[in-house]
Amino acid sequence: MKNRMMWFAALVALVLSACAGDPATQTASTNSTAQSSTAEAPNPADVFFSPTLGLRIAKHPEWYFLTAEQNRENLDRVQLKDEELQELVAKYSTTPLVMIARHQEPYDDLNASLKINARTAGALAGSSGRQLLQLMSGSLKNAFHDFEMVQSPTDVEVGGQPAGYMSMNYSLSVPDGRTFPTNSEMWVVPRGSYFLLIGAGTKQDDPSGSRADIRAMLDTLSFD
Repeated sequence: MKNRMMWFAALVALVLSACAGDPATQTASTNSTAQSSTAEAPNPADVFFSPTLGLRIAKHPEWYFLTAEQNRENLDRVQLKDEELQELVAKYSTTPLVMIARHQEPYDDLNASLKINARTAGALAGSSGRQLLQLMSGSLKNAFHDFEMVQSPTDVEVGGQPAGYMSMNYSLSVPDGRTFPTNSEMWVVPRGSYFLLIGAGTKQDDPSGSRADIRAMLDTLSFD
């Protein structure tokens, strides 16, 4: 039971990939080193590599890597429907391997982002990504306001590996009373003794084309 609660809390934290605005500390979000987004070899500064997992991904040159502290601040700003679940997320969420955002933080709006984490499989070893998402997806509607399943868990590939995928809409609430219509996408990639968890958050109407940028970044994901 505890293992399942930890997994559910981890998935909820992953769903909260989009960063909610912080008006009190907003700063300009310009990138003086922005490069062309054409299909060229990525700048080494735009590449994240985990030697432990053999995981590599290149960010869009106009997006930003976020720190662990910025990720924690973003989670702390979000208000869930269930207070007990909010406490579980605070307790069991772990620092992502990498978090990439469209704008530098702090940003006074919904900041599209991509988050990658890893979780020990434990008793769930041998499950497919789709099966794991199916196991947890039914409880997500109790965590978020205006929850709507856009794509129920299905089989896909990520980085050439079998994976599960689902997509959902909901309203993300912050302490100052504002709400942001949000879309979250989730991928789960089984890797033997662990699962790779990938979450992306964007505005539902996606006026800036952030979901296309996220898909392009995921296309660069590979395992050594």
